[in-house]
Amino acid sequence: MDDLQLVSFDIFDTLITRKVATPKGLFAIVAHKINNPEFIPLRIYAEYRATNIGRDAEAKEDITLYDIYEAMKDFANAYNIEKWMSIEIETELDMSVPIRKNIELALSYVRKGIKVVFISDMYLPCEIIRKMLVNAEPTFADIDVIVSGEYGKLKSTWNLYKTVQKKYSVDYSNWLHHGDNIVSDVEAAKKLGIKTKLLMFDGLGQREEYVLSNRETDANFQLAVGISRNLRNFGKAHLGYSCGVFYGGVVLLEYTWNILKKSVEMGFKTLYFIARDGYIPKMIAEYLIDKFNLDIKTRYIYMSITSIIDAFEIPENKDIVNDYLKQEINPNDKFAFVDIGGGGGTVNTIGHFLGMSEIFTFYLVYNMPNLHRYKGKERIVKMITFSQCPHYFIHESWRLEILFTAPHGRTTGYKREKDKVVPIMLENNIGELYPAYSDYIDGVMDFVHEYAGYIGKNPLSDVSYAVINSLMKNDEYSKFFGEMPHEIYEKFSNKLSLVEKFDLSLLNIESTHLPVSPYGTGFRKKLFERFERLRELPPANAYKYIRAFYSKITKRSHNFFTSWNRNLYGKNVVLYGSGAEAQRMHSLVLINNMCKIVQWVNKEKHIAQILQKDFDYVLVAIDDVSVVRETANNLVTLGIPKEIIHSSKYGRVL
Repeated sequence: MDDLQLVSFDIFDTLITRKVATPKGLFAIVAHKINNPEFIPLRIYAEYRATNIGRDAEAKEDITLYDIYEAMKDFANAYNIEKWMSIEIETELDMSVPIRKNIELALSYVRKGIKVVFISDMYLPCEIIRKMLVNAEPTFADIDVIVSGEYGKLKSTWNLYKTVQKKYSVDYSNWLHHGDNIVSDVEAAKKLGIKTKLLMFDGLGQREEYVLSNRETDANFQLAVGISRNLRNFGKAHLGYSCGVFYGGVVLLEYTWNILKKSVEMGFKTLYFIARDGYIPKMIAEYLIDKFNLDIKTRYIYMSITSIIDAFEIPENKDIVNDYLKQEINPNDKFAFVDIGGGGGTVNTIGHFLGMSEIFTFYLVYNMPNLHRYKGKERIVKMITFSQCPHYFIHESWRLEILFTAPHGRTTGYKREKDKVVPIMLENNIGELYPAYSDYIDGVMDFVHEYAGYIGKNPLSDVSYAVINSLMKNDEYSKFFGEMPHEIYEKFSNKLSLVEKFDLSLLNIESTHLPVSPYGTGFRKKLFERFERLRELPPANAYKYIRAFYSKITKRSHNFFTSWNRNLYGKNVVLYGSGAEAQRMHSLVLINNMCKIVQWVNKEKHIAQILQKDFDYVLVAIDDVSVVRETANNLVTLGIPKEIIHSSKYGRVL
């Protein structure tokens, strides 16, 4: 192409892009800043009016940002329109991200002495777009910028190209244009005889579209999904990296940030991240602590159920475990442990080793919240959790362990080396067994670095919930996690996907990771017996059988969670009861985030207090059906409609 007289580049999604996932995301960020969700529909309608009404009147092909806000004055003059426009421009500048590889391509032409010009179909003022470009690459300050809104002409109609041709007196055949749009940047230019080069910009992936669906006006979703897309485009071109960005990054950042916020609130000075699930959260915590200058220290402590709890049952191990804990932990410091799931038994045992009256642990999910004793020891562990997970993960936290995978093996015990106690670990180096693990870690940390500046004002709890919900979709992402070595799945073929391994892991009856059933131990025993017969089958054959059977279990368990409370989800509920059933339902509601308990009435004399609250339903949590009916009748005499009185065990009783 020695005869080139002019090289042009499209701007948006070619030289720069936005941090948000879609154009509506910018409006969502502005609405978030001004604390007015009405901005989004008003802004969308204003652009429609300016495009379809104002443009026709002046015979223009395109509009400007000023035109859009002038149109908004016709139906939203009660608001400070000028301030909104200023905030939108400020947000555009803040959300702009350079596309480095294409910028380098443009610079290569500049270095060769070829005339370069930037062309865009865009409503933003030329000076604002120039600021975005100069922020991305300072040498762009001397390159001309041609914007459709200011000329009233579009690339897609050829007219903006014609304007550029006249301005620079260039032959179409000696002109090369670059862009990402197949219609306006390629087909339209080619029809004039301009040479073209398509620079593809990878849009949203299937998982990202799933998470963003029906949430396009949510600023937090837009930022998280947009940053995920950009990192996929600009970061490592590896599946492990994408999984780290989209899954590990979102879920672990939100969890770790919640831990740090709560630690500041409760005055914890040291956080002990339990191996192995605490490995990546500790990395994230150290970055956030440094970034936000938090007065918290982190430690990594090697322990497991096997290494700690079993010491109580093997007397000769007690001394070395006790020495390790005293070596690592200062009981006079205000501290908490960090894990992802469980019943608190391991930390409870540590508390007794250290002679403490209470001990705190952070969990992403937990079970056994009402167990008052563990292994014969009083329950002193205080469990702190967050509503970040769908309810069906509450008793299956092991499904999330794959996101927290550490590069080293499980701690099986301790030994003495000179004057120290050191852990004994299984020799299964994930980094050597699965090289893509390092890509996964890089993806997690790159997302953390990009999103950390927004985490305070744009929390990821709802995004994390949606991301976890998508974990079981059976595609290349699940295959990546399925191939990652993990003890839970080690008995199964690496050719199976994560979804298949999740189901097949039920065959591993030596582990405690069995489906928790509302139908009691008898039901679990029946599962044991049925799965025992499958253990000798090849994994692929066993999978076909277990998939069908497990779907029945899932359906029955789902019905248990929803049959009594199908109308209660998201509602304000008064919980009545004081016994074990009331305790169980209180924990179940809190853990599953099913509804909001506005009052817990646990004594007969307090029943009249119900009328002092705004509520949608009363949930009677009592075992005895006759007592349930008697209580329900008493509530009716108070004027509470019988239709909104439900029993946690028997549904409607009147």
